[in-house]
Amino acid sequence: MSTFGRSSRPVRAKPRASRYHHGNLKEDLVNKVVRLVERSGSIDFTVRELAQACGVSIAAVYRHYSSKNDLLVEVARLGFSMLHRAFAQAGQPPQPGDPPDRLGRIGRAYVQFAVEYEGYFRVMFSRTLTGLHEFARIAEIRDATFLTLVASLAEAQGKDPSLVSVKSGESNPNVLRSWAVVHGLSYLWLDRNLHMSREQFESMLRDLFSHR
Repeated sequence: MSTFGRSSRPVRAKPRASRYHHGNLKEDLVNKVVRLVERSGSIDFTVRELAQACGVSIAAVYRHYSSKNDLLVEVARLGFSMLHRAFAQAGQPPQPGDPPDRLGRIGRAYVQFAVEYEGYFRVMFSRTLTGLHEFARIAEIRDATFLTLVASLAEAQGKDPSLVSVKSGESNPNVLRSWAVVHGLSYLWLDRNLHMSREQFESMLRDLFSHR
């Protein structure tokens, strides 16, 4: 006989609620991609590895992103948006300890972004991604970010920054030289080619961009 009048038939446990609510998995996938790239220094992870890192099935990943490339392009889009905001902040009047010129602040912001957000940075400039047709979807934010660097250099040279363009920037030796400096410094640090502490590196950046 059942106890307290309840049926003796075993009661099925309710299915455990998913650990992800609507939209959370999509964000978690981006965060896990960033961590995987930071750990390995490359984008050569598999969707299976990503799904395992998130504790979900491969099918769950594909419900949010149609392909690995689609997900990587989204990470790059977010990265360029973050860098663009960092440039906007660097364009504000300098704070104590900041480089006095806008170009110096932009340059330091570029390297600091790479150091702080390595996973995003490596995805943004991955050779694999730039040749994909999906990459064209983020051309607007990518170009707007680069244009900030171009306009800052034009302003430093006493030129009208409103007259520059992405195309003119890519063919300008001065722009390429400035970009090469900050991009090269970023990868020298990220690839562990500089034998100095983080504090020493940041001190070097302050000195470098204060005397450009």
